This record gives sequence, C-alpha cells and structure tokens, in this order.
Amino acid sequence: MAVITITNDVISTDSDGEEITTEVSTNYTVELVDGTFTATETETGIVEIIQPWDFEPDGSRIEWADSDTAVAWFKENNNHTGD
Repeated sequence: MAVITITNDVISTDSDGEEITTEVSTNYTVELVDGTFTATETETGIVEIIQPWDFEPDGSRIEWADSDTAVAWFKENNNHTGD
C-alpha cells in the first residue's frame, strides 16, 4: 500500500474575464493485491477505482506488470499534471 498524489490544473475565469489556473491535488491510497489495482481517495475513503487488469495497445486485457505500472496508468487516466 502506498499514498500518491494526483495533481490537476483547474482553469476558471475571474471577474475580469481572465483565465486563472489553479493546481488541485488529491491524495490516494493505492495497492495492487492479487492482480487487482485499487485507488481510494485518502481524505474521504471513497474507492475511486478497482481495476483487475491492464490493457495492451490493441485493447486486449493483460495482468498488471507491477504496482508502478498500475499507478502510472491511474495518473495518466486522471490527467495528472505533476511528476
């Protein structure tokens, strides 16, 4: 089990019509157990995803190579803008 942070840029418009970019960070507890990747929002305890497989480029299903691969997939699919 590990804790990761997903960082997103949220763009809004101020009262002068100017765009403002705000960085929003959310912490998740993630784990890969028996081949299933789970990400739970740390603050609320809400399970964000339970993903039992990874995907090949053609869309077919494969087992997760490791937890780092699952975390990278989760970050990419949540538009993570940080490191």
